[in-house]
Amino acid sequence: MKYNILRIALICFSAIIPLACSQKDSTKYPEGSDFTLTDHNAQPFTFYKNLKKVNLLFFGYTLCPDICPVSMNKIKKAVSGLGEKEKDVRVFFISVDPGRDKPEKLKTYLSFFELDSVGLTGTKEQIDYVVRSFQATYQINQSDSKAGYLIDHTSIIYLVDDKGKVRYMFRHKDTAENMTSVIKLMIN
Repeated sequence: MKYNILRIALICFSAIIPLACSQKDSTKYPEGSDFTLTDHNAQPFTFYKNLKKVNLLFFGYTLCPDICPVSMNKIKKAVSGLGEKEKDVRVFFISVDPGRDKPEKLKTYLSFFELDSVGLTGTKEQIDYVVRSFQATYQINQSDSKAGYLIDHTSIIYLVDDKGKVRYMFRHKDTAENMTSVIKLMIN
């Protein structure tokens, strides 16, 4: 019995350790970079100047029918699970649809999630630079929908530290509880 409890504890502990350790192999996570885009208040916004202890960066667009609302709700739930440490987290929503996602539209969209969040947009060239630096992707697909086109995009949520380094990448299948656990390790 004692052996089984120790074994279970060891398995659980070994699953958490990789999340707590900083990434030594820079090839595993993208480098990311500093950038300046236009925020949801129509002001220039420089990424590195506005980082908190933990930053969650996500590429999406306001007319996204599935991935974005699910991911933003998951982020909301994960951040809410931090209690008073919630103040140490900022969310960056970078639109891959700069033609439709103007600052005021981003502001309205993000207000639904009640997070410390910044909506960012810019020219296609500016957005493409940021997408490449995080090794993300997106592709515009024409459709018969009212929107005229939909965008397939990376569903990864990047956890970025206060120095701008990517420390973890949450996949779409990760739960809010898993995200909360990882964020807590970064905050402490």
